[in-house]
Amino acid sequence: MGATAGSLLDIMQVRMKMQETGIIHPNKLVVEATRILIEKLNGLDRNEEIEISIISREPLFAQYIRVKNREVLAEINVADFE
Repeated sequence: MGATAGSLLDIMQVRMKMQETGIIHPNKLVVEATRILIEKLNGLDRNEEIEISIISREPLFAQYIRVKNREVLAEINVADFE
């Protein structure tokens, strides 16, 4: 699955606001990954392609990867948190 850096940034900013206002309550690992991803996406061209790789759903293991150079921008690995 993929998205542009701009569209993913917009989505993650909404999620962060929902976390900050208490609408959603993800674990600390997800909150930190969201913050890191927002910081890194802010520095990219909004049209750059980002791959969202869901490696595992139970437990969640996801990576956000720049398509052009395969840099992992952020990673959520719930197994590391448990």
